[in-house]
Amino acid sequence: MTVQSRDRKGFTDRLRVLLEDRSARSFAIEAGIAPTTFAKVVKRESDPTRTTLAAIADAADVSLDWLVCGRGAMRRSDAATANQQSRHVTVEILEECIRLVDEWLARNERQMPADKKAQVVSMLYDMVAENAASGQHRVDPRRVEKLLRLVA
Repeated sequence: MTVQSRDRKGFTDRLRVLLEDRSARSFAIEAGIAPTTFAKVVKRESDPTRTTLAAIADAADVSLDWLVCGRGAMRRSDAATANQQSRHVTVEILEECIRLVDEWLARNERQMPADKKAQVVSMLYDMVAENAASGQHRVDPRRVEKLLRLVA
C-alpha cells in the first residue's frame, strides 16, 4: 500500500465515521454536495475539491485538519476549546505561518486570494499552536505541504 493510497483510505474511513447511520446521499444533500460527487469520493473513485472538503467539514462540524490528515481534534468545538485554553497570538508564530505560505506559493508558482490565504494562515497558526501546546515548536513541513496542496 502506497502512502497516497493509505492516506486516501484513512480519509474515506473518516468519511464513513461521519456518516454514522446516515446514507451517503442524505449527508451529501445536507452538505450541499451533489450525491454522485460525494459517492465517488466515498468509493475512492474521485479526489474531493477544496470546496467539497470545506462543505463536508462544515456539515459534520469537524476540523479540516482531522478530516484531511486525521490529526488534531475531530470536532471543531473540541479544537476551539483546546486552542482557547492555550492560545495567545504571537508575532513570531504568525510571521512563520505567513512565510511558510508565501514560500510555498512562490516555489509552486501559485497565487491565492487574500481571503483564502488568511484562512490558510489561520489554520497553520492553529497547527503550530497545537504543536507548541504539546511541547513541539515546529510544524511538520509535510503537513504544511499537504494542506497547501489541498487548498491552493
